[in-house]
Amino acid sequence: GSAECDLTCPNKHGCDAYPANSEGIPIEACIYEDVLFADYIFKTIQTHDPTQPLFLFWAPHVPHGPLQVPKKYLNLFNHVEDWRRQRYLAMASFLDTAIANATRLLNLKG
Repeated sequence: GSAECDLTCPNKHGCDAYPANSEGIPIEACIYEDVLFADYIFKTIQTHDPTQPLFLFWAPHVPHGPLQVPKKYLNLFNHVEDWRRQRYLAMASFLDTAIANATRLLNLKG
């Protein structure tokens, strides 16, 4: 179903969590839901006062359906013929990168 998407679609189209056309190609004006979550985690880590405790609970949606992922990650697996496998590989790559970025930020904080 469609919903208001002020946070994810600057062009104000009604959209799902990650809007795509009927072929699963992302609508360029929209931002992938897990990018929003990851960016929030990164900003929280970067602005956190390290003298205070920090608890983060981050439950990415990326390893679950629908099988959608930012195009730059999908393009990494253009050589994979099965579209489902291609998307799973791209989703895992996205998640690996997001977790690596969060870990790097935490390490920088000490």
